[in-house]
Amino acid sequence: MRELTENTPASVSNFAELQAMERVAPPPSATVQPLPISKILKKLRWSNLGYFYHWGTKSYQFDRSLTPVPLDVVDICRACVATVDWRDVWKDGADLESGEWEGNKPDWSDWPQTFVPEAGIINFYQLKDTLMAHVDKSELSSTSPLVSISPSPDMLARVSTPLRPVNLFACSRNAISAPAKRTIGVRMASTSSSESQASFLTSRTSLVAISTFTAGTIAWYTHLYGTLPFIGQVSANSPSEEGLHPTAYPWSHNGWFQTFDHSSIRRGYQVYKEVCAACHSLERIAWRNLVGVSHTASEAKAMAEEVEYPDGPNDQGEMFQRPGKLSDYLPSPYPNEEAARSSNGGALPPDLSLIIKARHGGCDYVYSLLTGYVDPPAGVDIREGLNYNPYFPGGAIAMARVLFDGLVEYNDGTPGTTSQYAKDVVTFLNWASEPEHDERKKIGLQAIILMSSMTLVALYTKRFKWTSLKNRKIVYNPPKPKH
Repeated sequence: MRELTENTPASVSNFAELQAMERVAPPPSATVQPLPISKILKKLRWSNLGYFYHWGTKSYQFDRSLTPVPLDVVDICRACVATVDWRDVWKDGADLESGEWEGNKPDWSDWPQTFVPEAGIINFYQLKDTLMAHVDKSELSSTSPLVSISPSPDMLARVSTPLRPVNLFACSRNAISAPAKRTIGVRMASTSSSESQASFLTSRTSLVAISTFTAGTIAWYTHLYGTLPFIGQVSANSPSEEGLHPTAYPWSHNGWFQTFDHSSIRRGYQVYKEVCAACHSLERIAWRNLVGVSHTASEAKAMAEEVEYPDGPNDQGEMFQRPGKLSDYLPSPYPNEEAARSSNGGALPPDLSLIIKARHGGCDYVYSLLTGYVDPPAGVDIREGLNYNPYFPGGAIAMARVLFDGLVEYNDGTPGTTSQYAKDVVTFLNWASEPEHDERKKIGLQAIILMSSMTLVALYTKRFKWTSLKNRKIVYNPPKPKH
């Protein structure tokens, strides 16, 4: 049985005091660009009915226009309230001890006729979404019923379309209704219908058509919802760990025939060396990997010799330090993981060798993270030692902002801005994750040209060899009967 608990954040007695409190709404984001209606609808997650609820200030805004609650929704809520025996909900005496009842007496007996929903929130869930346990502390009355309706996919598949209020619930992302079954009829010249159906199902044309339809359906579903059907989202992060979705930027190497900007890779290495290398390692990249990509062999060799590497043992069995060689890997800023955590307040700076592949969103996420540091909005508390970044899962990140205008002076004269630093270092890290990127596209293009040429030759040869057989005419002249 449920006990009546105090709702100190909001009640009838302190309602006027709470409404008089000044709540500053968070300012519009300076990094998120405006989106057209077509893209906003795909990102829509909730909508209001009745009084508008402001998520930033955690309060209802009674000065805004009231969105009427559909009558069908009112009837459903009343029906839900009427199905509950409220005498079993409240303990003996709890209903009289509460000061929130009108007239100091319980009114639950009249709820099936008098209950009117005044505010509601419609949540649009995707297949990957979950609703965590929570407490509703913003309601003005802790005794009035709170109705929650979760339509199932089977229910949504059977609702009638003329009901407009039902269409609001049918907008849920998890409403997947199976299409009606259709029969496929084929007319073929045959003496047996079963043979005609079997020949259609086993023909190459039908197999290609079914395969193409299946692949197209999966691709279209993935384009709409961002996940593979029946599998879920394929990424390093779980759905609950995702932060603000980054903007898709037009990277110069994203196209099928585009390669890396090697000048940007060289500048990105300079940013990594002067800024990122103080905390983050790049353990999978050797000095020789830079040769022919961003630096010449002599430049890479000179940079390697500036670093001392342990080697040995020598003839006396002792370890010694030697200048680096092209075969050595880039040095780590810390000797071990414990030293790294000790220097960063318990947080372990990740290795950046595969960071682009290891994060959902790739280049867009890392770029947005580096340029997305802002002050926390109203109502968001960030504990000491952490920084607010909406693109980081959870919003609180231990790494402070490290890129500022004029921080690094480029050798080629490129203007040193925060966005330029972020763009160059992300390009460098993308190359570090895929050093074979340019060569892979080159080999792929050669393979396409070769396979296309071989396909044309094979088609011509097949047509040349079989034309005489397919076009020949066989005539049977029966012998004339002898008289």
